[in-house]
Amino acid sequence: TVTDSSGLPITGATVVVTHQPSGTTSTQTTDSTGGFNAPGLRLGGPYTVAVSADGFDSVEQEVGFLTAGQAQRLSVALAPAGQTI
Repeated sequence: TVTDSSGLPITGATVVVTHQPSGTTSTQTTDSTGGFNAPGLRLGGPYTVAVSADGFDSVEQEVGFLTAGQAQRLSVALAPAGQTI
């Protein structure tokens, strides 16, 4: 889920999930609830998740390893451009 610093969802944010060992990427766009889903990712990892949206500073997070049958939940809060949360 991608939100702003007030906890409101950010619609239309770009989420790029990169499998670090192979460089394979999956690009998603958040929906009206700030949610996104990246199905079909390789098992293992680690992964880098980069989130960007107009008017906000970009954020990059590392996610450990993905395991079959386990959903990985990730919440990201973006600060308005030029501000910190």
